[in-house]
Amino acid sequence: MAEVRAGKTRFSPAPNDPDGLAQFQATAKALVFAKSEGFIESCFPHQTAQSGEWLYDLVVVSGGLSHKGEEFLSSAGQSHQAKPHEDILELKPNFMGFGINLNAAWRRLFRRSGPRA
Repeated sequence: MAEVRAGKTRFSPAPNDPDGLAQFQATAKALVFAKSEGFIESCFPHQTAQSGEWLYDLVVVSGGLSHKGEEFLSSAGQSHQAKPHEDILELKPNFMGFGINLNAAWRRLFRRSGPRA
């Protein structure tokens, strides 16, 4: 959808060979799904028969992103940037259902105590 936001309107397999066509299916299906969910104003997929199955070989997007699509991309970018701190090792000792997260306690202890003069 970011490519649609940037103005791209024509999506096709690259390279235009059986492998490229197979890899393009995920992109085409994502665009068709985005249209069905109201993220894209309009799209026109084209399919071709290859080896007994119908495969997408072209998707043309018209009208760009909808308001819903713009909001989705904006919120996705914000949530990606606000990713919480992840611990490599979690220390959560537990006794009979009660526990303490030592990593969080350690962060809180050192966040509150700043440099001392």
